[in-house]
Amino acid sequence: MKLLAAVDLSKASGYVIEAVHRVALATDAEVYVLHTIIPLPGIAGPEFNWVTEQQELSERYLDERDELNELVTQLVDADVNASALMAQGDPVKTILKQAERLDAELIVVGSHGHGMMFDALVGSISAGILRKSTIPVLVVPIRSY
Repeated sequence: MKLLAAVDLSKASGYVIEAVHRVALATDAEVYVLHTIIPLPGIAGPEFNWVTEQQELSERYLDERDELNELVTQLVDADVNASALMAQGDPVKTILKQAERLDAELIVVGSHGHGMMFDALVGSISAGILRKSTIPVLVVPIRSY
């Protein structure tokens, strides 16, 4: 079984990794932990410094890569066959595209539980994946962290 776990690198990601660990051990799954980077809009104003912006963005990506690798290391240390993936783009589209590319049989995501009003106004990555996925989705409820 191939499993794709989508994480946002917030404290809630630990709950997703715990759930992935349990599923992976029960099914002997091959796990891919994906962090999607949302591209920044190209804003160029009078105070815009392309070199500085690129350096800051590169540093952010490196920090996020390190955080992602720490999560994957937790799984590997617990005898789970896990790999880290980073991709840039709209989170829902990117997660679904990666699941298809990997031929994943299950997607695992966290839900922050903001409520229906928040999801209706802002949208929810978990809800978007649930609506558009053609494969099973496991949503890990995250109420407080």
